[in-house]
Amino acid sequence: MSNTTTVAQTDAIVAMNKHGDPTEVEWEASARLKTCSELEFGLLDANYRTIPGLTVQLAINRLMKARVEHWKLTLFQREYGLTRRAYQLDLNWRPGLRPGDHAYSHIHYGNDRSRPVPDDWMAWTFPRAYEFFCGQVRLISPPVEHPDHAFRLKP
Repeated sequence: MSNTTTVAQTDAIVAMNKHGDPTEVEWEASARLKTCSELEFGLLDANYRTIPGLTVQLAINRLMKARVEHWKLTLFQREYGLTRRAYQLDLNWRPGLRPGDHAYSHIHYGNDRSRPVPDDWMAWTFPRAYEFFCGQVRLISPPVEHPDHAFRLKP
């Protein structure tokens, strides 16, 4: 079984209205990458019942030497013990990337990665990227802020 859903499966997942509240959980340092912050939350249907297996994960990886970031906003489907990516907005500010490069910003829709991001993506703030993501996957959610504040030293 693939680690992505098919386009038809993603169409079905995206078609349903979903609710999620990222403000109920905290950004955490990633167990995989020390330069990455992650926030993950489950989703509810239109009647506010849990949708089994659907989760959203927001990840921000900071490339410290270049002082740039790589954002991944992902809708996952977990089924039969497998986690599969249904939709992902992948925004990468690494210098030197050009359209057509594998790491250039793009959208994964099921197993299709040929969908381009809007032309103005480089001017987006994290809340704007999250707003776009929510619109694409039909997620009703309060805004979410960039996690910069979550890892600052406290006096």
